[in-house]
Amino acid sequence: MYVLDDAYFDPVAFVFRGSVKETVFQKKAEDRRYHHRKNGINLFYQGLLDFENGDEALQIGHVSLLTGIRYQLRKRKHSQALGNFEPVPEQV
Repeated sequence: MYVLDDAYFDPVAFVFRGSVKETVFQKKAEDRRYHHRKNGINLFYQGLLDFENGDEALQIGHVSLLTGIRYQLRKRKHSQALGNFEPVPEQV
């Protein structure tokens, strides 16, 4: 993780304020490459971060084997609903 020396951690928001200002890591709020597929999540981070100041949020997550299975099942169900289902080859 890259954080400038003069950045500070805001423990209430769990955000590094000014952590990447004027570096290659600074993101623009309107850059859709960094947007989530769920607009509510985008709105949350846009309210939390000051992109012009180079703020960044520290995200901590946990993934388990069950999470991966749920993701694959959801992905398959979505694909079937769109008519993009590719049958799984039979095992010999």
